[in-house]
Amino acid sequence: MNRNDFGGLLREWRELLSEGEASVGRIMKLIEGIEAISREEGKKCEIKYSLMGEYGRIEYDIEGEVISGAIDFEIWKTGDFIIFETFPITSGYGPLLYEILIEKASEVGVCLMSDREEVSDSAKAVWDKYLGRDDIEYKKIDGDEESSLSKCYRKDGELVILERLRDSEFIDFIEIEKK
Repeated sequence: MNRNDFGGLLREWRELLSEGEASVGRIMKLIEGIEAISREEGKKCEIKYSLMGEYGRIEYDIEGEVISGAIDFEIWKTGDFIIFETFPITSGYGPLLYEILIEKASEVGVCLMSDREEVSDSAKAVWDKYLGRDDIEYKKIDGDEESSLSKCYRKDGELVILERLRDSEFIDFIEIEKK
């Protein structure tokens, strides 16, 4: 292996090791963007998480629908959260909804998995990133051993996104749970 090959390999390895930190950093930048909109509008933006019995939803309610989108999920037979429908999400903001859901699942001691029937290319990219992150652990559920869609994911470590949303001056993070 020559010096250039070794340098490239070392860079790739560092990127892989820092993927969890980089992903969380990107999510934090999305939160900062939402807070900036809130400051401009002079009104708190809302991100709502609700779990009503076996069904739940995470959604944006950002002033003037500048940012919009929602993900519906349910409690699967294992007790884990399974996504079953994703509504149109403003480009680039889907990962924040997924990150909130994975942290909420982790907070209650379960994991999050993809729809078992249909997953968009952009959603698959999110699951692929989870498979490679060092702050995410997973268990195999079904299907292809190598596929990111055959796993159920949970956050390993601090739930920094939930903490950030709960502490934000500019975002109303509404959490509704009824059994």
